[in-house]
Amino acid sequence: MNKLSLLCAVGVMGAALVSGPADAAPVSAPANGKAIILVPLKLTKVQDLDFGTVVTSASSGSVVVDPSTGVATPSGGVTLVGSTSTAAQFDFAGTANQQVDFSISSSLPILLSDGVGDTLPLTALNLSTTTATVDPTTLTVQVGVGGTIAVNANQPDGVYSNTFDVTANYN
Repeated sequence: MNKLSLLCAVGVMGAALVSGPADAAPVSAPANGKAIILVPLKLTKVQDLDFGTVVTSASSGSVVVDPSTGVATPSGGVTLVGSTSTAAQFDFAGTANQQVDFSISSSLPILLSDGVGDTLPLTALNLSTTTATVDPTTLTVQVGVGGTIAVNANQPDGVYSNTFDVTANYN
């Protein structure tokens, strides 16, 4: 073997070691793409939160409305007349079997006003549930809102009102 052919053979072997395997086959794996499309939630107020008719006295008190039943319970120096209390009721329409989270997005206390300068603090708002699943038949979810008002001693008479916000989001 002459010197020239030996050098060529070494050069070819060195190039093969440095460059790696020739013509390696590409590898692939399948993956699926997926998207869940939900209809936007639609909110409908069915009824307002109503603490009923309250008679005051020389002592302060409070009235609590249960968010599930709408039943009002007085305490301290207030008396309820009749049975006109109701929890606020909201219906949310959405995609069947999806979970919805509820929250109250208003800051407390909320001052209820009689329109002539007198106020009554709404000190608590309570939801009947914070999470529910959209019914597959009716495509709705219902949530109730109750609360607590603090009634001052000798609170001036009048109809006191203000608004609050309830928010729903898919979970």
